[in-house]
Amino acid sequence: MLRVEDDLVLVDPWVDLRGGGPEVEAQRERFEAELRAEVGDGHPLQGAKATLVGRSSAKDDFLFRLGDGRWAVVHLTWQRPDRPPWPATKFFGTARDVEAALTAEE
Repeated sequence: MLRVEDDLVLVDPWVDLRGGGPEVEAQRERFEAELRAEVGDGHPLQGAKATLVGRSSAKDDFLFRLGDGRWAVVHLTWQRPDRPPWPATKFFGTARDVEAALTAEE
């Protein structure tokens, strides 16, 4: 288990992408850029500041911490830009909410 911001616990298949060296930083930058490229007009994440926290190794789901303090699990589609409701996004208010949702996916 990995601990991240707000004592959030990530469990397998989630991978912590906050720390690490240049390789991990490059991954964060690449996936944050992909999110920005996919979010089109009318998507709830349009214009939002989103920092990548983790990634599921089982599917194309990514956990972002938003500038307003919320959390979002986003399923990237690799379409640029996509149309709402894509990329599919689930919002969470607290780290506990995120933890419960990610644990329930197991």
